[in-house]
Amino acid sequence: MIALLVKRTNRLRLAANLTGLLISSFYLTWSAGAKMIAQGSFRQGMASKGYQVERVMSAPTPMNTVLWMGMGLSQDSLRIGLYSVLDPKPPLKFHSVGRNSSALAGHENDPAIQRLHWFSKGWYVIEEDSLGLTYSDYRFGRSDSWLTDSGHPVFNFRLIADSSGTFVSFKQTVEPLGDPTKTLRLVYERAKGN
Repeated sequence: MIALLVKRTNRLRLAANLTGLLISSFYLTWSAGAKMIAQGSFRQGMASKGYQVERVMSAPTPMNTVLWMGMGLSQDSLRIGLYSVLDPKPPLKFHSVGRNSSALAGHENDPAIQRLHWFSKGWYVIEEDSLGLTYSDYRFGRSDSWLTDSGHPVFNFRLIADSSGTFVSFKQTVEPLGDPTKTLRLVYERAKGN
């Protein structure tokens, strides 16, 4: 973009434009290919562990397309693992997180629950504490990218009930992300392969 603004000759503008198109096309092609590889590896890894999963999703970890987080929905739990396209084998280590969907029994048709189910596409976990229920969307990973034992989900919503107990609304709660430099360093180290 800077070359297009600074250089006024048609030849230089054409070269800058073509370079930009080549870089962006390569990035999109690489990302799609890496996702297909990661998705297949997660399926293979979960099958080798004997997990019966209804569906699998994958998403890149922050700031890269080499290290991927994968999730499988298995009954009432999520099986979550990491895979680098530089790993020699499919992932065999998975975190198991209970969805605790029974905490929503009788509330499936509440307006807030229906909106959050639509938003999360089923990749959620319900947590209970003294203040009530928190609905966490796990598609966007954890603050530690699953590389430590101290992370928390990035998207959390406190459920708000009316006087009849119906969940009518929710409020996003923001947790501190910790040290992003440390997390990115861990992501970089893990992305290099097992």
